[in-house]
Amino acid sequence: MATSARVAIVTGASSGMGEGLARDLVSRGWKVAMADLQRNEPLEQELGSHADFFECNVADYDSQVGMFQAVWVKHGRIDAVMNFKENIRINAVLPGIVPTKILPQAMIDAVAPECLTPVSTITAAYNMFLEDESLTGQAVECSADKHLFSHQPEFLDGAISKRAVTCWDPLFKMLHYEDSGLPEAIP
Repeated sequence: MATSARVAIVTGASSGMGEGLARDLVSRGWKVAMADLQRNEPLEQELGSHADFFECNVADYDSQVGMFQAVWVKHGRIDAVMNFKENIRINAVLPGIVPTKILPQAMIDAVAPECLTPVSTITAAYNMFLEDESLTGQAVECSADKHLFSHQPEFLDGAISKRAVTCWDPLFKMLHYEDSGLPEAIP
């Protein structure tokens, strides 16, 4: 049955940044498909009906396919995929040292408090990319409470390198069932 709420698949949602993203998205009204190898039952209880666990090994293609199908069957839509490389609109969030439960406390203690990056800085960066569809191919460095955009470097081999990373529209259409719409795509 289709839901009216936006649905996000969050890989690694049972711990670390995935857990932080799952919590944040639920707080913003999203339904979250928690894709992970291991359950986090306390987190699932905390998030209630706004999140569901889907066992998935992201290193295994068939496991990914099964998870995507299960999410689609349950919710009738998928609006965002977090921490997943197969997204068409690709941006990168570059976190600093984020104090989560998966980091050893000794590591956190070794970093000056003003140099730690809170989970909220990371989730705000993801939300910025989710809400502003004009942002594509961007990298944002999260440093303490700041978002600092990295500028794309020049191609070191000029036109040769640029052509090597240009989209080939026939392949794009085969994979995504639509034209890329990129002005420099190879027809």
